[in-house]
Amino acid sequence: MLARTENSDRLDQLEQQIRNSSAPTIELFSDVIAECPRLFALVRSGRAPQLDQSLRAGAWVDAALGTITLGMPTMSIRRLVYDDGEWFCSLTRQRHLPAELDDTVDARHECLPLAILAAFLEARQQAASLRTDPTRSVPHVGRQQEIPVICENFA
Repeated sequence: MLARTENSDRLDQLEQQIRNSSAPTIELFSDVIAECPRLFALVRSGRAPQLDQSLRAGAWVDAALGTITLGMPTMSIRRLVYDDGEWFCSLTRQRHLPAELDDTVDARHECLPLAILAAFLEARQQAASLRTDPTRSVPHVGRQQEIPVICENFA
């Protein structure tokens, strides 16, 4: 439990660091990658060459999108909007669900790649809280006895 609390604190610190940044850096991306075990393992083993190339080239948007794709493959971008000097990034697990029914993860920032990274960290934080909060899980219900039903139309 203590390790998860420390991880949550570290994600909060990273979110604050992103909010205070005006432009992305390799160090910021490295910190984000280090906090995602799946992504860290892929980068460390050399199985994420496109992400490495994007970071070295300074292609920050591509690197941010690659971070989501590799770090949380079940998430995808639902919406990217630029409004009043800020980028709004919305991530979802269910792309084909109507927007009004979807439970999205949202973040804002003046810089597009940082808005995407902030949404990624928010999704990681949300996933971590779901794993640690037993009251939010769905209780397991055993299989009920099957009852045969006749569905014939005798009319």
